[in-house]
Amino acid sequence: MKYSPERREAILAKLEAPYNRTVSELATEEGISAATLYNWRKQARRTGRLLPNASTSTEGWSSRHKFNAVLETAALTEEELAEYCRRRGLYPEQIRRWRASCEQANERADLAAERQSESTKAERKRIRELERELRRKEAALAETAYYKPTKAAPKVKPELAEPIKAMIEESPSFGYRTVAYLLGMNKNTVQRIFQLKGWQVKKRAIGFRPRIQALPSVASAPNERWSTDLCRIWAGRDGWATLALVINCHTRELLGWHLSRSGKATTAGSALEHALIARFGTLGRVAEPFLLRSDNGLVFTSRSYTALVRSYGLRQEFITPHCPQQNGIVERVIRTLKEQCAHRHRFETLQHASRVIGDWIRFYNHRRPHKALNMKTPAEAFALAA
Repeated sequence: MKYSPERREAILAKLEAPYNRTVSELATEEGISAATLYNWRKQARRTGRLLPNASTSTEGWSSRHKFNAVLETAALTEEELAEYCRRRGLYPEQIRRWRASCEQANERADLAAERQSESTKAERKRIRELERELRRKEAALAETAYYKPTKAAPKVKPELAEPIKAMIEESPSFGYRTVAYLLGMNKNTVQRIFQLKGWQVKKRAIGFRPRIQALPSVASAPNERWSTDLCRIWAGRDGWATLALVINCHTRELLGWHLSRSGKATTAGSALEHALIARFGTLGRVAEPFLLRSDNGLVFTSRSYTALVRSYGLRQEFITPHCPQQNGIVERVIRTLKEQCAHRHRFETLQHASRVIGDWIRFYNHRRPHKALNMKTPAEAFALAA
């Protein structure tokens, strides 16, 4: 329903003094919904009209309405103020009291702002003092560091470093223990030179490796257990060749080896016969039978190879399938041979490969020390155990 502006103003006037009617009372009297009246009051307040909330007492006016009343009466004379109060249902003392409250509020705000300004000034002064103290301490530390005597870098004697450098250039895979033994130098001195010069051998990343406790490839005497295995070597124009090795598990001696194009049992048999000749000086049945360990490959399980082993009085033992670590000693020496010999040469023929590998095996047995042998060579370990 649409209401005329005159009726709307008459109804809104009843919300003001001296009537001070509530919205619910007007809604009942005029037959207009309370929502409509609340909407009219809201719109009137936006235009600046003084319409306090529903209360018969002027003390129940909000701070905003009291402030508006103070502003409206600020420039009025006593007669005009009295007329304003009669129309609003107020007393002049109330207007004066509200004006005093507004002035006190302004004074409190000014005082708070002044205190905040003083606090800010004090904080800034304290920050400047701290920054000044920090700069002073930094300058003192810088001065102390400047005048602190610096420790001279350790020097390395050329007569010690040159032979070490020559050896590791010839054999880059040698560690400081091997170099120290071959040069007859103290291993701690060699290690320190390695560190100062940056010559440490980089270790290959090794992750977790499960260990099999059964069937360890160790021996307590020189001729108690031998191990054998095969590997492949690139021989240039002759293509891939097979290298068979036989090692003494106690002294780490490479007793026999044979390189051929064929990877058959004859290659492994030749390496075993060379080992028997190197150890006992002749071919024939051994005086005391001992163990020959190998994997389960076709070469070592063939009838011809097993018959050859039995003919010399040896007993074969086989590792658990898929557990090469049980034949770890010969597996490790194959890796060393590849790293320090095969991978450092480009073999042109099978004969070239045989000559280089033979030289390396002689070096391995008679000159290369082993940590597991208390930095002794395999030949020295056999001489002490014999």
